[in-house]
Amino acid sequence: MRRAIVLVGAMLGLAGCAGSNQSDGMLPDDQMMPQGNVSAPTNAAPTTPATDTSDPNKDMAQAAPTTPPASSMQNTQPPASGSPTQNTPTTPTMPPADPGIPPPVGFKANAMDECGLHTKWPGDEYCILPPPADKGFQLHIGPSNYDNPEPEYVLQPGQEYVHTFTATSANDKDIQFYVRQYRMRPGAHHTIVRDTSTGRRLSGSDVNQDHPVGGITAPENADIGIPLVAHAPISVDHHAINTRDEPLLQEVWVNFWYVDPTKAKETTTLLYDPGDVSATVAPGADVIVGPYECDINTAGRLISMFGHVHANDVRFSAWRTRDGHSDLIYESYHWEDPLWLEFTSLAKNPAADSAKMIDGGWTGILDLKPGDTLKWECHEINTQQNTLVFTNETFNGMMCIIIGDLVGTKCVSRNPNAGFFDPSKE
Repeated sequence: MRRAIVLVGAMLGLAGCAGSNQSDGMLPDDQMMPQGNVSAPTNAAPTTPATDTSDPNKDMAQAAPTTPPASSMQNTQPPASGSPTQNTPTTPTMPPADPGIPPPVGFKANAMDECGLHTKWPGDEYCILPPPADKGFQLHIGPSNYDNPEPEYVLQPGQEYVHTFTATSANDKDIQFYVRQYRMRPGAHHTIVRDTSTGRRLSGSDVNQDHPVGGITAPENADIGIPLVAHAPISVDHHAINTRDEPLLQEVWVNFWYVDPTKAKETTTLLYDPGDVSATVAPGADVIVGPYECDINTAGRLISMFGHVHANDVRFSAWRTRDGHSDLIYESYHWEDPLWLEFTSLAKNPAADSAKMIDGGWTGILDLKPGDTLKWECHEINTQQNTLVFTNETFNGMMCIIIGDLVGTKCVSRNPNAGFFDPSKE
């Protein structure tokens, strides 16, 4: 499942797409938008059609199932040569056909185009149906009417922003979940969902994906459950950018699938470390940012991860260091299409190839023990006229963030300038 660039408009709903409920298968606070209408959208065509007639190599091209995906305020710099694309959810970590815990009843792997939308806005095909009511719920962000969408759902050419939305989760009793599905229209750079009553990050993605791949849970993860109380207060942070010369409608669907709470014996811990948020890169500079490190103090596993970067990054690399030896576990060369890897007994990940700039990483279970460290770095080539600083501006800012899911352990940051992040909240 590779990159999806998409946006979220200003209102958040917890409704099924197109009103159906069946399934077959850091900008400053003053930039944030308030909560809005939560009603389900209609199927009417928009008054300002945004039919995709642009060159797919120019910016966020529409998805093609057989084509690998390609992702500031008002962006005054021209897009980089690699521009974001939107793709059918696929992944380099495809599990075997048999092993593992089967997907939840009603789950459709790589589901697409389930809502019958014909709005003329790019990305109708990303709408998916919610889980059956007893199997999960859907978090839906979108307009109340495609024919006349609220302005905050329409991303204008050259526009970039981060919005924070609030809502209440749709589960009417305390639940545990693990499997998730992310679908986003063209425009989004990332979506992060949190339970504001605990501060816990429930999910987040830079890409359209099923997590785990195909909804199949690896045997060693069979007893994982992430808790969520009934009608939990939810916040959603969404970063989006439009590099096209036409408006983009913004819409996001996230499906949460329940697990049997009697089988949930352990939960995940977020791996999230931004390195040094005070780091800068001068105009024209070609530098390595990092390496940054965090320490493992108890035994556990890293079960998935990706590197979050911006447009001037040309490589993100991560290693596990043990007894003085470092193993490369992740390497990605495409900021607009970040590699997302699972480290499980089912995952078959490609090997990284620096000569050919092929993304890849560790295959199999990635165990961690006391004394291990995780280390990562970013290769930045600043093609802009301004100094890059840590900010949510895709072309004019920079980030070098490691993000993933841990089981049984935490990774304690060594970085004194990690800044805003409080690991006790995740």
